Amino acid sequence: MLKRTSPLVTSVVFASIFAAMLSACNPSANTNQADSNAKNANNTPSQNDPACTNINQTFKAVTENSQIEDIRKLDALLETCLPTATPDDKHAWLLTYQSAWEKFLTVNPPYLTMQGEAVSEQYDLYNKALARLANGEALSEKDGSVVGDRGRYLASLLGKSEVQLIDDGEGEMRFAYDFAPSVQLFAKYLPEDEAAFITQRAKEAKEGPAWTLGVLMIEPKALMDRMLFWENFLKQYPSSYFADDVKLILQEERNMVFVNRGCIDFERRNLNPELAEVITELAKRQDSILGDDARTLLAFMRLSDEARMQAYPVATTHEDDTPLDIDAITSYQLDKALGSQSHWMKEESSRICFGYLVCINSQITEE
Repeated sequence: MLKRTSPLVTSVVFASIFAAMLSACNPSANTNQADSNAKNANNTPSQNDPACTNINQTFKAVTENSQIEDIRKLDALLETCLPTATPDDKHAWLLTYQSAWEKFLTVNPPYLTMQGEAVSEQYDLYNKALARLANGEALSEKDGSVVGDRGRYLASLLGKSEVQLIDDGEGEMRFAYDFAPSVQLFAKYLPEDEAAFITQRAKEAKEGPAWTLGVLMIEPKALMDRMLFWENFLKQYPSSYFADDVKLILQEERNMVFVNRGCIDFERRNLNPELAEVITELAKRQDSILGDDARTLLAFMRLSDEARMQAYPVATTHEDDTPLDIDAITSYQLDKALGSQSHWMKEESSRICFGYLVCINSQITEE
């Protein structure tokens, strides 16, 4: 699909994000305690600083034509204003800072102004040029003309700033930014649970997306570690500001493991060997929804077709009475067995987490 090359692919609603070791799955249970650096002092200079009260204008000043120095000005301003900011301001600034980076990284490559077959050809050349950049090669003169002026400028920042290149799957490249400095900037002024959330999100983003186009991009064991971190997060911080987003992230990750058709062979009743190891390990866990799911899946795989239909009756034809194939029938049965949307998400969410440090509402458009 040809589109404006943006740093974030908002058409992908999987959420993103991802690997955490099991040793990282035990954040403190004190949900209300903010870091000592975040405690506000009354009447401190930053509270009355005009630059802080007008910070949103500074955010909006960052555009696709800005220089990295404009981002650095934002960083310095946030260091001044965050210590005495209200919780609502901190949450808003996290989103706005993320949006500023998104605008900064936006590229309008020359192929967008072309027509006909040239668009597809130049689009392919654009992604190949960025792929070579990601592999450490310098831009050739031809590559420079393909990526355009903004692309050349962003390329000059690689290795010298947070700017990086990401492969979103099937060779589609985009400019992105390393979340770690953002975490370093905000985390010390956030409550413990919120700091844990963005720290984990940055760690997962650094290790790469868990999946692309429905295909697992990391080892099942690494995805299991992420899921266990988020399940434990909800136990430790059930009232966290980010709890609903964690539920969405966990739901999407859980579905990739338990309902991923690329890893489950229903006809032969077996699992991808690496996935089977993960499912078996999860099935040993008590007091865990993921453990319950693992036991349900293993039991489901042992059932005959007849036993499955008896335990989980579903329609066997389309609305026009044409028959469903066995894979479709089995998929509906597994959804019924697992309750695909019943554990954490009670209804469909319009939130997008994939590719972002903090999730956004897909229905929000910038004025």
